[in-house]
This record gives sequence, C-alpha cells and structure tokens, in this order.
Amino acid sequence: MSGVPGQAAEAVADSLKLIRALLTLVHVLHADETTTRIGSGRRWLHVACTERLTLLGLGAAFA
Repeated sequence: MSGVPGQAAEAVADSLKLIRALLTLVHVLHADETTTRIGSGRRWLHVACTERLTLLGLGAAFA
C-alpha cells in the first residue's frame, strides 16, 4: 500500500499490535460483527472492545 493510506497504516501498526495484545488479556471482552457498505460492495465489520480499548477490522467482501 502506498501514499497516504500506506503511511497511515505504518504510523498505527505498533499501536494496533499493542491493542490486540491487550485485548487478549482482559476478562470481559465484547465482540460483534455487522455489515457495512463500501462503495457498491458490502463487507463484514468486526469489533472487539472493552471500556477503554476498541479494535475494528474489515473482513472479506460478500454479495
């Protein structure tokens, strides 16, 4: 990935690794998935969170 999206991904990579690691250590974790539309397609949006941490991730596209 290049340009601004690539630079942004590099800038937050270490923070995302830390958040993922911290989420695996908690006793109560909320996890959910829902769909979202991006352009003309639909994607799964996965959420894992606590009161202080939130991790969002886009899953595979589907029809």
